[in-house]
Amino acid sequence: MNNRERGILPGRTTVVFVAGFLIALFLALPRLAILLYVRSLPWPGVAGKLSWMDFVWKCSFSFLAALLFLWLNTARGRLIPGSKLPDLSSFWQRMVLNILLFVLVKLTVVTWMPETPGFAFNERFAGFMLNISLVLECCLCILIAEGYMLLVKNQEMKMRNEALHKINAAISYESLKNQVNPHFLFNSLTTISSMIDTDRAAAKQFLENMGQVYRYVLQSSKTPLVSFREELAFSMAWVNMMRERYHNRFRLETSVDAVSLTKQLPPMSLQILVENIFKHNVLSSLDPLCIQISATGESLTVVNDLMEKKVKVASTGTGLYNLDQRYQYLCGEGIRIEKQRHRFSVKLPLLQENHETEIRISAMKTGSHEYTDR
Repeated sequence: MNNRERGILPGRTTVVFVAGFLIALFLALPRLAILLYVRSLPWPGVAGKLSWMDFVWKCSFSFLAALLFLWLNTARGRLIPGSKLPDLSSFWQRMVLNILLFVLVKLTVVTWMPETPGFAFNERFAGFMLNISLVLECCLCILIAEGYMLLVKNQEMKMRNEALHKINAAISYESLKNQVNPHFLFNSLTTISSMIDTDRAAAKQFLENMGQVYRYVLQSSKTPLVSFREELAFSMAWVNMMRERYHNRFRLETSVDAVSLTKQLPPMSLQILVENIFKHNVLSSLDPLCIQISATGESLTVVNDLMEKKVKVASTGTGLYNLDQRYQYLCGEGIRIEKQRHRFSVKLPLLQENHETEIRISAMKTGSHEYTDR
């Protein structure tokens, strides 16, 4: 598959040189027309003022000026990384630098390449044409550079969307697979069977929790963000299923403020953290495993006693990594993992949709049909 089929744009250096050459060629056409017209006149004195060498020098200078303008407007970040020089990521700082570069280029032209009046020209008109030419060149460079950078940003967004879609698909698949695998289903049915004879109300509640878990897993695969209220309700349904299986082998403490419930997070984030706790730790009625879930409006923290199993459980090891990658994409901030001797904690940011997040979510929804086929 070639670059065009993959939608990969040419590199910055290629674009700068090609665009600079085309702009210089475009601006050279009027000069070439005037040169050919004047030299065709039967007036040697006038024709001698316009030479081919002068034309070549001006075209070369126009090309170099275009390269400078294009380089400036396709750069992002500071002129010198780590310094306090202007940040080219800022549109207005780039515009100020464009004005300064325009003045510098004009002074260079006036000082080293003064315009020689030719046929039907005077000094004032020659200066006016110089200003028009430089303004046109500067504007063309800015427009081409901004258009190219917009395409680059769009291309990067598409690539990140594709990566996130794959991660979402993998997480949804793994979560659904874990929920419907024969071992899980067998244990759930066994629990229900034993509960029907002893406590039908509890068996009914277990089935309701089980249905809520499956329903949420299927529905949440279609959206990149869910409310924390929904995620918490789903996770509690899952925990209640585990409570029927493990009885008094763990205890759960929650501390969630009202503001946190209105925030958002990637679907199944909390469930993944809680499931990892059950998967990798020993559950004992003599020493119940303590799990703490707390949310303060800005972040969600899940803490558990570290009671690791001696025999490692088969695992892909990608759950936390994929979750971190989703957060990196959505808000530019990853999850925080802290492991101490007797304590393990994971901290997730709680999100509030801003303009950039809305754009990313919209782009993800636009292409989600490519990845929803499980």
